[in-house]
Amino acid sequence: MAVAGRTGANVIGVDLNEPMLRAGVARTRRPGGRGRVRLAVGRADDLPFPDATFDAVTFSYLLRYVDDPAATVAGMARCLRPGGTLASLEFYLPPRLWWRLAWWCYTRLALPVLGALTGGAAWYRVGRFLGPSISVHYRGIHSTITSQPGGRRA
Repeated sequence: MAVAGRTGANVIGVDLNEPMLRAGVARTRRPGGRGRVRLAVGRADDLPFPDATFDAVTFSYLLRYVDDPAATVAGMARCLRPGGTLASLEFYLPPRLWWRLAWWCYTRLALPVLGALTGGAAWYRVGRFLGPSISVHYRGIHSTITSQPGGRRA
């Protein structure tokens, strides 16, 4: 929504979860947007679009939910026009001990409590899930990078 509103671009949102897409349909039809937003059901590693369709592909918080992150990125890159932009937003684990400890407390203690206070039991469960999920994903990515020839250890 933000990309369409700020740039006037036509945007296609893709998700595997059809009920989630249905819930977002009303937001895509609000008046006043500069761009047009459509929604489609699909898998990131097998997008239902021809090669070289898009000027840009963006995704957020995806790679920790797929079985093969490299294949997923390749599937999205396939849909990019030559010279296009592929951009991702993901959580980060702070490398310094004190910041990491603060991050751990926030994700393991504050998020579940704040979720419960603002959204009830469902958001409490989301808050409890996020910290461990991010940690597991980061360990997997970090170990893959550092085990590659020429990989560096942080």
